Amino acid sequence: MNARKVFEGIVYVLRAGCQWKALPKERFGSASSIHSYFLQWLRDGFFLQLWRAGLAEYDELEGIAWEWQADKGYHGDPAQEAIETRNYAPHVRQRGEEAEAKKTIPGYKPRRWIGEVAHSWFNRFRKLPVRYEKLGETYEALLHLAAAIICWRKMALFTDKLLMGISRSGLYYKATGKSGYNLQLWG
Repeated sequence: MNARKVFEGIVYVLRAGCQWKALPKERFGSASSIHSYFLQWLRDGFFLQLWRAGLAEYDELEGIAWEWQADKGYHGDPAQEAIETRNYAPHVRQRGEEAEAKKTIPGYKPRRWIGEVAHSWFNRFRKLPVRYEKLGETYEALLHLAAAIICWRKMALFTDKLLMGISRSGLYYKATGKSGYNLQLWG
């Protein structure tokens, strides 16, 4: 089966939120074959690699503020302890603090929206908001794929030299940013 068709079928399920058996046969072929490839690529770590590659490349192109990973949702003693053990810079603000900082500090950009917009991006993948997958590992693979798609789309905004393709040897991504990432994901 054509690797590109398989990948498109998996993305179709992720975006449309349909059951695997509901894949349009005339467009993608056998739904059970698509699902079998999905499970094989899951076992091979393909979706996790794709997401990690996207993060690495995005970090090279734009930079990720790794230390800013805790917001108002992490309020309270157990959360504060977790923040400190992971060396995160807490971004826990009281109501109105960010609005005041925006007025008084030139160039201040609130960070609260980052978590909210991420939820919005993930909600565009209809298979994710309600977990229909029976196995946790398959749901996690779909999350990795959605996160990867988000990363690679965001990178496309920063460079017009992002290349995605499928060759006989597999799916590859190459971005000619700072790192010139070249990833062979399966052979």
